[in-house]
Amino acid sequence: MAVTIDLFRILYEVNSTQMNMVSGLFIAREVCVAFSHGARFLYFWDYASRPPIPPPVPARWSAIRMLVEGVLIAGAIAVTVLQVVWRIAPSGVRQRPIYMTDNIIQVVLNAAFMLMIARHWFSSPPVWYIRRSVPIMFAIIMGMGVVITDFFICVLCLLRPARFTR
Repeated sequence: MAVTIDLFRILYEVNSTQMNMVSGLFIAREVCVAFSHGARFLYFWDYASRPPIPPPVPARWSAIRMLVEGVLIAGAIAVTVLQVVWRIAPSGVRQRPIYMTDNIIQVVLNAAFMLMIARHWFSSPPVWYIRRSVPIMFAIIMGMGVVITDFFICVLCLLRPARFTR
């Protein structure tokens, strides 16, 4: 959806000089991109919260599991909100603390989802579950790599050698 809005923005920019409509399309695109990050984490949560074979669990473990899942859903919502805030904030606002907080929450969520899926792997799942979850684990690892790289680039921008090389 964000790509479609971006294409409309480009077409409208070419054919018009009104910047109000273009900035509205830009904001709509950024909000859609922010929601896509949250939707990705909600998908990972949905996949990781379903064990391949439902084990009989005592009541205390199910309460702990519900608490962990609630924290993960809250983290996915927090990522969406932080993405919207730093993407559409005016240029004068300091965005670095919001961006860093967003990156840290994303790393924690990715690690938690990896651990949840790995826990299912080691609880003697069927072979089909492992084969089905390998691409999802790869997607989580790739997302985590992007976030960690962004985090280091953001931190390294502040160091003097990085400023010197510019």
